[in-house]
Amino acid sequence: MPRILVVDDNVEWLSSLVDVFSEEGYEVDAAKNGLEALEAAEKDAPDIIFTDLLMPEMDGFTLCNKLRANPRLKHTPVIFCSGYFHEKDQKRLEDALEVSRFIRKPVGFDEILDLVASVLSTEKPQESVPVQPAEELHPDLQGIYNTTMLKKLTGMVDMLHDERQTFKDLLLRFNSLTDSATDAIIIANAKDEICYWNRAAEAYFQYSQDEVLAKSVSIILPEHMQMIDERGLLGFLESDAAKVMGQYLEVGVRRKDGSLFPAEISHSSWQEKDETYHSVIIRDVTQRKGLENQLRKNLEGFIGAVAKFVEARDPYTAGHQRRVSNLAVSIAEKLGLDQQTIDGVHFGAMIHDIGKISVPAEILSKPSRLTAAEYEIIKAHSEIGFDILKEIDFPWPIAEMVHQHHERLDGSGYPQGLCGDEIMLEAKIIAVADVVEAITSHRPYRPALGVEEALAEIREGRGKRYDPAIVDVCLEITPDFDFT
Repeated sequence: MPRILVVDDNVEWLSSLVDVFSEEGYEVDAAKNGLEALEAAEKDAPDIIFTDLLMPEMDGFTLCNKLRANPRLKHTPVIFCSGYFHEKDQKRLEDALEVSRFIRKPVGFDEILDLVASVLSTEKPQESVPVQPAEELHPDLQGIYNTTMLKKLTGMVDMLHDERQTFKDLLLRFNSLTDSATDAIIIANAKDEICYWNRAAEAYFQYSQDEVLAKSVSIILPEHMQMIDERGLLGFLESDAAKVMGQYLEVGVRRKDGSLFPAEISHSSWQEKDETYHSVIIRDVTQRKGLENQLRKNLEGFIGAVAKFVEARDPYTAGHQRRVSNLAVSIAEKLGLDQQTIDGVHFGAMIHDIGKISVPAEILSKPSRLTAAEYEIIKAHSEIGFDILKEIDFPWPIAEMVHQHHERLDGSGYPQGLCGDEIMLEAKIIAVADVVEAITSHRPYRPALGVEEALAEIREGRGKRYDPAIVDVCLEITPDFDFT
């Protein structure tokens, strides 16, 4: 039987092609890039090469040039199979080898086998055939977040365009490509009934496919979420609330034994013979969440240590940054901000005075009013703090929060004199919390003035120096706030 060299950097697609060609009786060699392919071809000359175009190490065009330079391989017929192609590349393919064909992904295995057989049965070298226009990807692949998964499914898309194929045929072929996936893949019909459940789903949820077929997709939801939508999980995934949560929808899901684990879910739907089907891809993020929690603890410890270092130089303000952070977080939560922003406010407030490490200790602890020159030194701490933090790649704009926490709506703040919307929301929150905490706390040059005095200050500055929505929330929560 003829020997085929298959070349593709998509390992799952490569493996599937090897299986298909082997089942047809061909001798098959496989390579993941042009460099490996060239070595394999020089070792055992193939009767035909089936290759992708865009690959690492050495792409398909370079591979062709190398083959052409080898007298033993220059007449080897080549079939290029790629989802990428431009009209200008047609000439490159025609010049690359004397015998070449091109087919565009997505493509079915039957078409591939027919083309291979046709090329092998042709005695004379074939001219390059014009590239056929690509068909549009079927909507069932639109919106799938995982790029690797998209590559795994590419070879199946043509089946969705072929009206002669039944959904059962689709699942049988689909199964061969998805059982090697590490993400759970579930397909359900419009009635919320499971039609397909891959091996990763079996491992994730402890149900075999036979146990879940025709059952509701909501079988994976925790009990408290079962009634979240009358259509169950699919209804929730198509709801406005889910769309607001973004492409990576993170929820807790349930195994057969009742235990829960965190997962990211991606959902898409498509029409097949006037019926709607849904694909749900689920990724277990337990390990990632654990790493995130550990990183957060480490970051919390680091920033806490920095805060203590700053405050150690000024015993009169010990705990100031922590208390500002607590109040700022309470304000952010009351405003209904997302958790990512709240976390940023927390860490930004924890070190908003980091620039004071450059201020002489005698100025920080001076028991009388500051002179104009001393006040200018104090004011520099916002800019110095920004310079210290700006090169650190935090998940939040902490350097800018530190930079702006003394800016005021009317432009009377420092160091940049920003106005209104020029000031970031997080800095506006920290500014209000900073003022309230400072007035309620003892300072070297005066005793604590109390909560009422602090509230009077932000009330008077509402809409002028301080954001009105933030002030309103602060006025509501501060009377019951614990400043210890």
